[in-house]
Amino acid sequence: MSITTFQPTKIKKYARLFIMSQDNCILRELNLKDKNIHFTDNEAGEWNYFDYRGRGDKRHKCLIYTANLTYSVSRCSDCGFRDCVEHWGWTSTEMRLTGTSLWDVRLALRKQRFHCKNCGNTFTAASSDFEKNCQISRNTKVIVKQNLNEDMMTEKTVAKHLHISPNSVQRIEYDAIYEGGQYKYQYNFKQQLPEAISMDEFRSANDQFSFIWCDATSIKQFEVLPNRLTKTIKQYFLGFSLANRKRVKHVVMDMNAQYASFIKFLFPNAEIIIDGFHIAQRIGNALDSVRKNIQKRIDDKQNNRAYKIMKSQWKIFHMMYEDLEKTKPYYMRGINEYLTQEQAIGIRLSTKYPEFGQVWTAYQEIMKAMHNKDLSGFEDIITHYTIMGNDMDSAISTFAKNYKGIQNSITSNYSNGRVEGMNHKIKQLKRNSCGYKNMAHLLWRIRQIF
Repeated sequence: MSITTFQPTKIKKYARLFIMSQDNCILRELNLKDKNIHFTDNEAGEWNYFDYRGRGDKRHKCLIYTANLTYSVSRCSDCGFRDCVEHWGWTSTEMRLTGTSLWDVRLALRKQRFHCKNCGNTFTAASSDFEKNCQISRNTKVIVKQNLNEDMMTEKTVAKHLHISPNSVQRIEYDAIYEGGQYKYQYNFKQQLPEAISMDEFRSANDQFSFIWCDATSIKQFEVLPNRLTKTIKQYFLGFSLANRKRVKHVVMDMNAQYASFIKFLFPNAEIIIDGFHIAQRIGNALDSVRKNIQKRIDDKQNNRAYKIMKSQWKIFHMMYEDLEKTKPYYMRGINEYLTQEQAIGIRLSTKYPEFGQVWTAYQEIMKAMHNKDLSGFEDIITHYTIMGNDMDSAISTFAKNYKGIQNSITSNYSNGRVEGMNHKIKQLKRNSCGYKNMAHLLWRIRQIF
């Protein structure tokens, strides 16, 4: 039987291939790509080990890999001479990685130092996986931005999940926002404006109000401005060409007189559409204002059935009369009686305060006209309305001033639903982050989550 023998050169070749295979496996596991990183094992043949880092309450268990970073250098990076660079020892540092487990994964990296015999310059080996003078891997920074973009996570939560400090997350965010200390975001004036635009405002940083607009049919196109001043909004939209602004046919907004004053100037072919929600909200607030005013004027509040109904069952006054329960009574808390919703409404309207019945009737007629898209019916209500000396007069006057926009709202299917949904998500972001002081940081987070 013949025995196969291996030459020493072949043994070294196979050992080198085995080590390269091990390095590649660990690099893939740690999301690293630099082939110049060579992992080393300890005396027990293990490629990693556990150790503790931090002090006090922040002391925690870490999974640590050990490796060397070295490669051959043929030319000095300073003087440019060839064949004059020699190895000059090692320098050790501990890098932060993004592991595949819940452990805080770190890399104890020994970097090769080099010395130029010609100019005396010394420099250290660099890796494409790490930035200069930074211990956090590039992949970790990418994951930080992804978490801030896709999920409405706070900076502190992101830092806790990735085992880095909140200040490190803020620095990564700062590098994404600023370049050389200058705010590097530029508005895209080359994009084609949609035919229908929704615009609104929201409370941003330091209790300021910021302007936001988006496509009324989707949120793929949107922009946020740091404030809602007329000068700022005009300056922004005038950055688009006149031909581009003429493409806009509909502008959906609330009954803000500020926006209505410059819509025709910015978008010559656009018609204003008042959002239906704000119409219902305005008329509903007027109804509640009259109801609360009457409640204050009632003396015997404990024994007055009408007061108890207005106090505890106020929601039924906002329901359409056709939707009220008229046959099946149920127990109403507050008044402690079994009544149908129609009976409760009748008790309230039969009191000695007839103005509430008039306001409730006006509310029902307006809501019915909006629901049925009855333009002539809405016009009759506005035209033949009788002044009653309460907040409903102000609501009807506002509707008369914005009649053209409300008319377009009745005949159109556009609404501010999408921009209001964006505002809700912005409020949730601010709530999770306990508010924002820096306007640039807030606007950057908003642009990333949508």
